[in-house]
Amino acid sequence: MKKKFARAVWRVLRLVLLFYALFLGFVLFFEEKMIFFPSPYDACEYGEKTSVPIEDVFFSTSDQKRIHAWFSPSDSKAPTLLWFHGNAGNIAHRIDQLQVLHEGGFNVFAVDFRGYGRSEGSPNESGTYRDAVAAYDALAARKDIDPRRIVAFGQSLGAAVALDLALQRACERVVLEAPFTSVPAMASTAYPIPGVSYMVRTKYDNLSKVAHLALPLLVIHGDRDEIIPFAMGKAVHAAAAGPKEFWEVPGAHHNDVYLVAGREYVRRLRRFCGME
Repeated sequence: MKKKFARAVWRVLRLVLLFYALFLGFVLFFEEKMIFFPSPYDACEYGEKTSVPIEDVFFSTSDQKRIHAWFSPSDSKAPTLLWFHGNAGNIAHRIDQLQVLHEGGFNVFAVDFRGYGRSEGSPNESGTYRDAVAAYDALAARKDIDPRRIVAFGQSLGAAVALDLALQRACERVVLEAPFTSVPAMASTAYPIPGVSYMVRTKYDNLSKVAHLALPLLVIHGDRDEIIPFAMGKAVHAAAAGPKEFWEVPGAHHNDVYLVAGREYVRRLRRFCGME
């Protein structure tokens, strides 16, 4: 009986180990497809129905990828938000939010990462960093903005890109909306299985990087965020080394912070950027 029981336990254990190995292999092989969800640009679907002036901008990265961005001018002396979106869709999906920012008196330079919208290539961590640096250089070279007043602004995954950029280029300030601590930490949250965080090669380690940021930082997070835990936003803010603010938006989820906050959204941003 004992031998039969031991053999049965061993068979179950082998099956568990097999499924565990298959799951980790699946995560490893399809990692980037589980992180990045780009959509191609469709002008007919999204219509660009907005009163905001939009200029299509194309520029090349250091590895020769052609990247697309929208520039929406407001005032040449105003801060320019170098704006990076989250991991899904493209900039056309954010037209309402971009309109709110523009009407708030900001110049906005919204970037589609490689593989998103009309940008070439396939997205990955190092590639998005290259995209951000190229976007900054293209923006800073413009004659219709003040390059000393560039604010790195990122939402969700874009927050990780904005933070990395601010450590590489001369930004005036940094705004992180709904930032996570790191991708491995997010993987552990989504898949609470031992070893998952160690298998993930994509890092986007905001928690470590923010400790080296000396610029003024504003962290914004909705307290009902269903995608990125509110506690992660608090942790990123707590780890920041420089001048910092944390704005909790009661009742806001992951993608509706600017809607739930209403007029206060622009007021807070203007105040943080020294416009009020």
